[in-house]
Amino acid sequence: MPRLVVVVAVAALAARAWSQTATEPPSDGVDEGRTLRTIGATSMGVGVALGLATAALLVYAKDAKDSIEAKSRNMAEWTVPDNQLWDKADRADKLGKITAIAAGATFVTGAVLYFIGLRGDERAPQVSVTPVPGGAAMGVTCEF
Repeated sequence: MPRLVVVVAVAALAARAWSQTATEPPSDGVDEGRTLRTIGATSMGVGVALGLATAALLVYAKDAKDSIEAKSRNMAEWTVPDNQLWDKADRADKLGKITAIAAGATFVTGAVLYFIGLRGDERAPQVSVTPVPGGAAMGVTCEF
């Protein structure tokens, strides 16, 4: 059920962002910032969806750990399912923290792209991707 809610929320946000950017009339016949606004709004929607996933993961992890810690306080012996639940809760906690970082980065990136797209002039941002050991680095050069 939570997955369905997240999918519906993302679809609604994306549709709303698309309809808002699609209905804005260009000022002089050419709207150069529309693509950036659309990508930015979509990225912000994905950031919000990741934020919802983060909240769900962290709430699950806390509830599971609380139930097992309550069992420990009562001096009850841990069973194999308790160990498995603790491991699942620990994974959910770690994954929740990782998705929180991804959610923030995705939302901020979308906001920057959206506001750059609002300018809509010929000064397009320069984007470069550079390979580095263990991954890649991305740089964006623009004027505010």
